[in-house]
Amino acid sequence: MKCHSDPALAPKELVERYGDKSGFYEKVGNIRAIISIRSPLSAALEDAKEVFIYLSVVAFFVFGGIYALICYFFGKISKRDSLLTAKTAELEELNKTLEERVASEIEKRVQKEELLIQQSKMASMGEMIGAIAHQWKQPLNALSIIASDVKYAYEYNELDADYIREFSAKSDEQIRYMAKTIDDFKNFFKPDKVKTVFDPVEAVNGALALLSSQLKNNNIELSTLLPPAKTLSVYGNKNELAQVILNIANNAKDALVANVNHDRYISVLLSQEGDKIRISIEDNGGGINDELKERIFEPYMTTKEHGTGIGLYMSRVIVEEGFGGKLYVKDGAFGAVFVVELERFSEN
Repeated sequence: MKCHSDPALAPKELVERYGDKSGFYEKVGNIRAIISIRSPLSAALEDAKEVFIYLSVVAFFVFGGIYALICYFFGKISKRDSLLTAKTAELEELNKTLEERVASEIEKRVQKEELLIQQSKMASMGEMIGAIAHQWKQPLNALSIIASDVKYAYEYNELDADYIREFSAKSDEQIRYMAKTIDDFKNFFKPDKVKTVFDPVEAVNGALALLSSQLKNNNIELSTLLPPAKTLSVYGNKNELAQVILNIANNAKDALVANVNHDRYISVLLSQEGDKIRISIEDNGGGINDELKERIFEPYMTTKEHGTGIGLYMSRVIVEEGFGGKLYVKDGAFGAVFVVELERFSEN
């Protein structure tokens, strides 16, 4: 900075603007100042250039980073949209075929169930043919003796009216017994799926009657504790419940024959507790070990040498699906106890 007291030392622009003298020589008491500033522009430009470069670099990285983030997120969104589109298309295709797949799986399951039911029936039929043979042994032997006696009666001139009446009565009795046996088995295997209200005692007695001859021939004592007839009722198919009881009792018989040499017994108890009816079938055949107990109701699971492994599986299916009940096994004092649990029928 420089104060100019002489126009010769002042910048030309100031002299031209303020005059040659009047702007520099004033009277005492008058104040006038003229200031000029000179500054080199090169240093300022260098500083500005450095600031500009610094800001440019910073702006490049800032905006570059922002652009990279935008590209990244747009890429993620685009990839997610593509994945969503693919999944949507896949879901639509799945929905188109889902009904067909469900129908196919249901059909396969129904076919499997029908096959198991048919196998169960065939297995039971084979066992029942054996039961019929046992049931018929005694009346056939009786008929053989009666027929043989006719020969001796003729030889000894005993064929009179009384003898013929007695012969006819005894023969008819045995034949009626055999016919009843066939009717019982025929009714048992009748493919009747109609559900009715019935007395479970009738189903239990009917099933045990079919096994009575086999139990007797194998020295198995059968004890039953049943309530009076017509005091309890359940809703379902009576033949199916009889089939369940027959399967369980027949398994108990086989276990006793295989494992017990004497004092064999099967006990059948029918009881009521609240709205539950329980049919317990117990034997003294030694029971079932814990490992097999967990799998005893699986299809094709058997402990018999020539067993099919279908009986108990189908029995559980019948109890659960046909009666809405339960079938389970527990340990008894000397063997296994199978329990069929049913809902008592009520008009309400």
